[in-house]
Amino acid sequence: MAWGRILWRQGEYDAAHEPLERALALARQTSNRSGEAEALQALGNVELYRGNYRAAREHHEHALRIYRAAGHRQGEADNLMNLGIIFYVSGDYAAARDYDEKALIIYRTTGDRRGETIALGNLGTVYCDLGDYAAARTYHRQALEIHQSIGDRWGEATSLVNLGLVHQRLNEHATARTDCEHALRIQSAIGDRRGEGYSLTYLGHALTGLQQWDAGAAAYARALSLRRELGQNSLALDDLAGLARATQAGGHALQALDYSQEILDWIAAHGLDGIEYPSEVCLTCYQTITTTAQSSPAQRQRARSLLAQARAALLGRAAAIPDEALRRQFLEDVQANHDLLILCEKLESV
Repeated sequence: MAWGRILWRQGEYDAAHEPLERALALARQTSNRSGEAEALQALGNVELYRGNYRAAREHHEHALRIYRAAGHRQGEADNLMNLGIIFYVSGDYAAARDYDEKALIIYRTTGDRRGETIALGNLGTVYCDLGDYAAARTYHRQALEIHQSIGDRWGEATSLVNLGLVHQRLNEHATARTDCEHALRIQSAIGDRRGEGYSLTYLGHALTGLQQWDAGAAAYARALSLRRELGQNSLALDDLAGLARATQAGGHALQALDYSQEILDWIAAHGLDGIEYPSEVCLTCYQTITTTAQSSPAQRQRARSLLAQARAALLGRAAAIPDEALRRQFLEDVQANHDLLILCEKLESV
């Protein structure tokens, strides 16, 4: 178990799978239900970060049943939280929020400070994606304070990079840059390569927000290389879109067009699943192609079709939010979502 967890923390997801499967087999051979649940939970985490959300959900739901049957509150909370993450990446924000809030209650009841910080951070991320940046900042700051008080360096870096994204969304780009650079220093020191990928991507956002095009492109390029090395190819699309924006703004239109073509080809082959912010990626691709004189009519048509695909996916995610106020906030207060819908309406009226 320890071996597998270390490999998981280092982003070695394929390597982590083998010792964890061995742990699961040993637990089942010895009728060790607690060990079985622990191994299932760890395997669920590995599958989550490999992007295999169905397998991750099955592992965590199985572990949750075992922990509940045993009255193991800590294990119950951990798997509730992990299921919240799975629902979040699947676009079901209301379910994610509900799972995170249930986990938070248990953590506070049992006095698990580290678990409390992770649940707070997850809630901050949910509210960030819904466009409620004030709530997101509050949750992430609460998490950061606890991480620092208990000496959790990994968690501290995670909270810092999440705050960096929130500040970037609030157009506080200099603060976002400081947060991301601080997170990167910690992640580099402790070997959190997955975390570095997010910090570099969000640093690229902050630098381009400051109109530092070359520096922003360099951050995105580093993130892209790292994500591909870790096998996070869907997440790499966010970095390709960042590179397209930064290189086009920096006067390298043909390079930006190449990045956008790569986005088109990837989505045609693999779809939108796993891209962190698909509305933003597809908008960037469309805008880059349609504003570059050297783009072909075929590229322009594909970009327009991609825009329609992105809108359908966005409306599908919105439909999964049962709370009308949250649904409206998601569509109207998240800038990329709002811009995507407005652009599609304009194109339809032409």
